[in-house]
Amino acid sequence: MPDDDPNALLAIIRDASSPQPDTIPDGWKNSIELADQWGLSHSRTDAIIFAAVRKGVLQRRKFVAPDGRRRYYYARA
Repeated sequence: MPDDDPNALLAIIRDASSPQPDTIPDGWKNSIELADQWGLSHSRTDAIIFAAVRKGVLQRRKFVAPDGRRRYYYARA
C-alpha cells in the first residue's frame, strides 16, 4: 500500500465492503419503475403495492440495485 496516500486503506476497505449489484430476475421491478410504467405518483404506487403484497397478489424481495442501494423489488405472486 502506498505510504504517500493516507486514504488508500480507506478506499480499499470501502471497495471491499460495498455491496455488489444483484442480478435482478426478469419480471421484478422496484416501485420507482412501476410508478413510471403506470404513470402514477410514487406515493400512490406505494399504496397500491402495499395492498397487493398484503393480499398476496405481489411478492416482495430485496435486491442490491445497480446503483448499489438495497431496494425492494416486486413481481406477481
